[in-house]
Formats: sequence, C-alpha cells, structure tokens
Amino acid sequence: MSSFTRTFIPIGLAIAFGVWNGYYAFDPAFKDHQKASQSIAKDTQPTDKATEASNQQRSPKDDASSNR
Repeated sequence: MSSFTRTFIPIGLAIAFGVWNGYYAFDPAFKDHQKASQSIAKDTQPTDKATEASNQQRSPKDDASSNR
C-alpha cells in the first residue's frame, strides 16, 4: 500500500462518517426549526384587512394639524 492510501482513506472515511452522523442527529431539529420559522413568518405577514384598517384610521385633519 502506498502512503496515500494508508493516510487519506481513513481520514476520508472519518469525515464522511462525521458528516452523515451530524445529518442523522440534527435533521429532526432542523426540520422543527424550519416549521417553526415558517409558522412565525405566516403569522407576521399583514393581511389586507389590517392594512385597510390602518389606512382608514389616518385622516387628513391629523396631517394638517401636525404641520402647524
């Protein structure tokens, strides 16, 4: 065997096993986090009704009196 085979194949196998192990161990946590962040993003998006209500609350009188 050459020194390349004796040196780099075990290192490559260890790296591959480490990557696979990290994926296997943390994949459920990543999926839970993704679901949670998607639900938060859906909750924070303004609806059309909320935008209309905030636009109706402003009146032209408020804008004119603040300039004085």
